[in-house]
Amino acid sequence: MFEKVNIELKKAKVLMIFVLTISIFIACDNYKPNYAEPTVNQEKMAAMMVDLHILEAYLQNVEAAKRDSIKSTLYDQLFKTHQVNATEFYKNQKIYFSHSETIEPLYDKVLEKIEREYEKGGK
Repeated sequence: MFEKVNIELKKAKVLMIFVLTISIFIACDNYKPNYAEPTVNQEKMAAMMVDLHILEAYLQNVEAAKRDSIKSTLYDQLFKTHQVNATEFYKNQKIYFSHSETIEPLYDKVLEKIEREYEKGGK
């Protein structure tokens, strides 16, 4: 009699584990992460990223002792030019860079803009 009860309990445990596992997979499959939407649109962010990459390339050729002060000045000018403060820029950069569905199209635009600028300069 106890053997029959043990077998039934084992079957019930296996069934419970199976049902819980399936439930977890279904719940995870339906999960859509909530994240903040960027406050800077993609076009503006792409323009800022182009300028940022150019700025960083320039800084590679600046004497190390002067680099920090020049970098600070150039970053301030970048934010002023694009009418975005540093906090807003870094917050948006984090949002764009945290998700492949936002970073890939952004960098497609960045590369497109850099190529256009390169073609203008080469003529």
